[in-house]
Amino acid sequence: MVNERWNIILDLLDKNGSSNIRELMEHCGVSEATIRRDLTNLEEQNLLYRTHGGAMKRSAARGSEESVQVKRAEFLQEKREVAKYICKNILESGQTIYLDAGTSTYEMIDYLRDRRITVVTNSTYHLPKLINNKNSYYYTRWNDKTFYASCHRFGCYRTTEKIQF
Repeated sequence: MVNERWNIILDLLDKNGSSNIRELMEHCGVSEATIRRDLTNLEEQNLLYRTHGGAMKRSAARGSEESVQVKRAEFLQEKREVAKYICKNILESGQTIYLDAGTSTYEMIDYLRDRRITVVTNSTYHLPKLINNKNSYYYTRWNDKTFYASCHRFGCYRTTEKIQF
């Protein structure tokens, strides 16, 4: 009975993202005290995040995110279409752009290949893929050091250099 009720709660949170105590009571047909105990138990198992007067699913909770691999796979085709459009229709050779550490900006990297673009990024995850592109310069900041990679058709060279932003 308890496992069934917990599944109902988690299914409702998966569907709606969040729910309040009253909704959960109605869906499960139990008292407020029972729902509160259930929410406490589910939160202790890291299955949800308690809010004032209810709960929200763990992936929507503050401080909780899906893994990079999961996020990269979500809406992948749409991310690639947007990345391709931006790189083909908006960016021009000679520009300097900033790519944040997001999975959508990661998809832009393939479309920057062989373009004379300077990329500034805060993502050490993006940097290996950026270094494989040619004719560009890349900067990333990690651990109070700025890493610089110069890539051109003769190879890539990495140095540490102070860059003023």
